[in-house]
Amino acid sequence: MRLLASIVIVLFSFSLFSCKKNETPAAGTAFVRVIHGVPDLGAMEVKFNGATVSTITSYALSSTYISTKSGTVTIEVKGSSASSALSTVSITAAVNSYNTVVFADLSASVKASQTIDDPTPASGKAKINVLHLANTQGNAGFSLSSGTSIAGSRSFNDQQNVAGVAAYTNVDPGSVTLEARAPFTTGSVGVITTNTQTLQAGKSYTYIFRNPIAPSTTPSFTFIAN
Repeated sequence: MRLLASIVIVLFSFSLFSCKKNETPAAGTAFVRVIHGVPDLGAMEVKFNGATVSTITSYALSSTYISTKSGTVTIEVKGSSASSALSTVSITAAVNSYNTVVFADLSASVKASQTIDDPTPASGKAKINVLHLANTQGNAGFSLSSGTSIAGSRSFNDQQNVAGVAAYTNVDPGSVTLEARAPFTTGSVGVITTNTQTLQAGKSYTYIFRNPIAPSTTPSFTFIAN
């Protein structure tokens, strides 16, 4: 992995969206969000069962958790100005469940994956999870600057094949800095560091490890507050 030889404070993108996890779901309702992980695609239009439900403006951003009828949900994504679908996948979304569907890799080889989320923190805690969607980077470990390990080694789009690898983790609320480094290493050499974020008890957050934002050659993170 091409990590720098010194601590780097990287450009940090923000995408805030309103999660509906605190609402009381209607009977037969599930919640599904879509994450745009296609670096060579501009805006991504999202359809559920043939109806347009969201346009995600750029790579490494997300839709909201969108309420939909539980059961089979057919999700189609395409470039916002394209006439044909880029990728289509059907998932099973259980009643009252929260689901993330990631479309990742270059547009010529997009892969879709579903994770079933548990974004509700334990009492007095916040929750975070990490998605490795930087297709130009190798494996990376993720930890908080406090020393709390989130993942010893993650690979690009690994949630597609490794169950539970992108699960939410309970953490202490407060000011938090997430670090990416060579797998299973410690110390400050070769670390990519996010801006400090304030996590609130009772809330959940997603960090997306993403390709560099030009003209930088250093990978960075998008921070999503659920």
